[in-house]
Amino acid sequence: MKKLNLIFLSAFLVFAMALVGCNQTGNDGSSSTSSIGGGSNSNSSSNSSQPNPDIPETISQQALASVQTAVEINGTYSIFGYTHDFTTIFSENTYYNVESYFNDDYPEVVVPYSEVNVLLENDEVYLLQSKADNTEVKTKIDYEWSIFENPFQDLTVDDFIYDELFDCYSVATNKQLALGNAVTNWNHTEPVEMTVTVENDVITSMTATLSTEHDGDITYEMTFSNHSTAKAPSVTYETKPEHEALQTAFEAFNNQNYTVTVSDEAYSEEDKPYDVTYHIYRTDSAWYHDYEEIGYAHYNDAIYDFSVENDVAILGTEFTDFNPFSYTPSLEVAPELFTLVEEGTYKLANSFLVPIVMPSFAISSDLYSLGGYYGMDFYVYVDNGALTGFSFNYNVQTLYACVTATFSEVGTTEMPFEIDFGEPGGEDPTLPVIPTEYIGNYSGELSQGTFNGETAITIEITADTITVNGVEATITAYDAYEGFTLILNDVEYYLYKHEL
Repeated sequence: MKKLNLIFLSAFLVFAMALVGCNQTGNDGSSSTSSIGGGSNSNSSSNSSQPNPDIPETISQQALASVQTAVEINGTYSIFGYTHDFTTIFSENTYYNVESYFNDDYPEVVVPYSEVNVLLENDEVYLLQSKADNTEVKTKIDYEWSIFENPFQDLTVDDFIYDELFDCYSVATNKQLALGNAVTNWNHTEPVEMTVTVENDVITSMTATLSTEHDGDITYEMTFSNHSTAKAPSVTYETKPEHEALQTAFEAFNNQNYTVTVSDEAYSEEDKPYDVTYHIYRTDSAWYHDYEEIGYAHYNDAIYDFSVENDVAILGTEFTDFNPFSYTPSLEVAPELFTLVEEGTYKLANSFLVPIVMPSFAISSDLYSLGGYYGMDFYVYVDNGALTGFSFNYNVQTLYACVTATFSEVGTTEMPFEIDFGEPGGEDPTLPVIPTEYIGNYSGELSQGTFNGETAITIEITADTITVNGVEATITAYDAYEGFTLILNDVEYYLYKHEL
């Protein structure tokens, strides 16, 4: 099977440098094609058709009508030892599909797979996304609304035949494939079986078995709810009284020095030997990571690296690769993005938001990249008005683990060794943040979609900036293997070296 994530359609460049949207790939090896919405069938007959007296008993018009307007569908299926859960919502002017999965051996780690939130407004189709400040990004996309419409509108009562033995209705074979693709947001090769159950003239559930090109037959179990009232969720979040304490904790922590204890613990027993616990110390003039045994300090209006020998800091060389002091929590994220779980514990409302909140919790480049690329189930912890830490699960290939960061000595942290090689410098110097191998000018054509209405793309990269068609990007993350994570026009992109 294969699923297409609409958010990234307009950002795919292939030439010496490639700029792509953050297309997600599941770790479960699934290989199906995406359906990206409901879709209509031009060959279907009118909804007002009456039951044919010459065929067996069909579903009632009232039951069919119960799912032809707005409806929420929650489903689950299993494949290759992974359990997938999904929700699809159809309404008059919104469409929503979200899917996550977990390894059956590690159900604690629920991996976000894809999310699409679409709005029809003034006959235009928009993709909706959240920003870290709890505002909405609305991006016009080049799709007809018809592919997001409720697929039950294309069916008639004659498409459902009563099965007395199992007390359910079988969907007509020639309608099963299109209907199954639409409600699951996956493409399949052929139908096997599809039935719906009816209670009090309302369709309440559906079971569908559909074939795929590479993954065999997959059975989906689905329930229907919120008939006539369902609507895609908002991408902004309500301010509640419990958010005041979180906002206070964020503001109190900003611009403070701190010590942080980081525990990286695997859920799997075979990976337990690789568990680590380490400390990061951050003061106004120095930063030290005791696991990597590397530090950085302001000195003579520059930044130098240093090592520690016999509890004494040994000054190294001037460091110009990037500014390590930029990795400090800014906590500019809106507290409304978090939900109070219990006293002092807040959870990020949506794991798909982890990449946009990680910049607010940056304490080191490695954790920044780990959380930004692989993080989920993000929690923050508050005690007596103070931020005490945060945690998140992550999944990298076969590793399922949890990172917990616990703050201490906030505002009073000192380095746990002697550091005295002169008066520390003051302001952070302006340092290049982009490796030299990226610097240059690149041009090409988009293979899909447009950028600001243009198909031709020019990327200009200097030591400090990345500009696409004259729009300067915000650099939110860099990894030597994954490349850069950028924000352009409030949309997240990846930029990486593409060797031809």
